Amino acid sequence: MLILVSRDESLVAQLLLQAKEHDTQLLHVPRQETLQRCSQGEPLRRVFIDLNVGEEALEFIAALKAGPCDPTIIAFLDHFVGDLPIRAKLAGADRIIPQAQFLREFPHLLAG
Repeated sequence: MLILVSRDESLVAQLLLQAKEHDTQLLHVPRQETLQRCSQGEPLRRVFIDLNVGEEALEFIAALKAGPCDPTIIAFLDHFVGDLPIRAKLAGADRIIPQAQFLREFPHLLAG
């Protein structure tokens, strides 16, 4: 299962459309529901997390990694400012990339 967690509605719409075009199911699910799915043992293969919300995203990453599902977490943000990318890695993100790169690579990330 692929999950997208972001508050940016235009970005979400764009990514859901791309996923549909690639015949891939991508769910846009709130953080709490994602954690619930994880705790219930649903196989979360990959979770894409928008770091632009700051601290909330870091707490979410740590909670996901502490759960039983252990998905691959790909986090993205507009600009690498301060220590947020480092803290995301320490929280458990498997990969942190600029949003522009994330958008370019998204079709490959869906498949991979």
